[in-house]
Parts: sequence; structure tokens; C-alpha cells
Amino acid sequence: MTKRIIAKGYVYGKYWGGGEGAFESITLHGKYLKPLLNKASKNLDNLDSGMGYETVLGALLNIETITTIKKDGIEYNHSDYEIEIIGNLTDEQIDFLYSIQ
Repeated sequence: MTKRIIAKGYVYGKYWGGGEGAFESITLHGKYLKPLLNKASKNLDNLDSGMGYETVLGALLNIETITTIKKDGIEYNHSDYEIEIIGNLTDEQIDFLYSIQ
């Protein structure tokens, strides 16, 4: 049995020149959820996929955990889904991220 994690969502931040908003995040891959989220939290500024915020405040990540088992030479995949919020976001900013996903 193997597991892999895929995380993708939206980064929220302050735009250069004023205003705030969201942009798609890069896709993150890992074997374990906690280290993936720790790395994402420590590297918030690198999560945007080219937007270039003045300040990144946080992100909403859609997490897919894929478990693969092999039986009689055939691989079977099962996916579980969850949402994680990282960073320093207000309730209003989090609601906005939920509304655009």
C-alpha cells in the first residue's frame, strides 16, 4: 500500500499597488500531510503560481490523499479529500476563498 498527497488551491494576498485577492496556487506533492503543510506554511510566498503578491497572507488548499493497493497484479486507487487553511487569514478572507473554489 502506498499513499501520496496532492494539494492545490488558492493563495490570498495583498496586491502591489493596493487591494487584495486570490490566485491559484502551485500544486504540491508529498507522501505525508503534516510535512507538506508545514513546508507550505513556511513558504507561503512561493505558493502563488506567478501572481507576485506584495504580501501573501494565506491559502486554502484542497488536499487529495490517494491510497494505492495492489491485488493480483492490479492497482486500485482510493482518494480522500479535505480542505486546509494555512497562514494568517480573517474569517472574511477565508469565506472569500471558499466562495471561489
